[in-house]
Amino acid sequence: MNKKLSPARLLFILAFFACAAIVDVWIVFSNTEAEILAGNIRYSHECGWITQDHAIPDGPRQLLTRMYQQNATRKDSFDITYRQTMKYSFSGKRLIAEAASTYRLATGMSKEQTDAATLLILMDVSEQFEDMQGSFPYKLISEGSSFRKGDLTGNLLAYYKALHSEPPDTVTSSLTWQAPDAALQRWQHESSQKQERFIPLQKDSLSQCFLWSLVAQAQSLNLSPRLINRKRDLYFE
Repeated sequence: MNKKLSPARLLFILAFFACAAIVDVWIVFSNTEAEILAGNIRYSHECGWITQDHAIPDGPRQLLTRMYQQNATRKDSFDITYRQTMKYSFSGKRLIAEAASTYRLATGMSKEQTDAATLLILMDVSEQFEDMQGSFPYKLISEGSSFRKGDLTGNLLAYYKALHSEPPDTVTSSLTWQAPDAALQRWQHESSQKQERFIPLQKDSLSQCFLWSLVAQAQSLNLSPRLINRKRDLYFE
């Protein structure tokens, strides 16, 4: 059962993280460096940076399943909610920051339209989640990961895995990965470490990446899931 934060406890948490933010720049660099060397943030020659823990297909797969089920009902429309969360251990408990949005869609969509609408919802919530990570007070626990390069691409890869029901190794084995040491050097020398929208940063062969093609295909159908509600939440689990 979720326990809402009392004002006093929230102030204590904010004070704690405000102190931690003094060394935020060092922490961000150290964490990113460690994640690259550990292989969580990787560079592929075909699609650029990809964050592996964003490429887990469980969330998109569940959303696709619910979309198929709701779309098949006899109602004229249906509402569906999708959320993304980040978790932080604190005093023996887990502090949860969550971005969630609810959309209304007409029933009777084709599979292609349902798949596209699912991706548009995923993209919208992903951008809202990354924006939340960069806003106060959430940025005090996000460790600088708001719109970090590789995160949105990882979300696309998660959707691709869910859509095609392929084992993770089947997808990633088709990409050419740069060695961790070389990837770290690339990261340190690139001028920008932020990617704020679902468009490729480079104007070269990366723009032809099959993941970005998914976005173009979804947008070409001119679907627009109607936003009903959007919220952010911070609570102990």
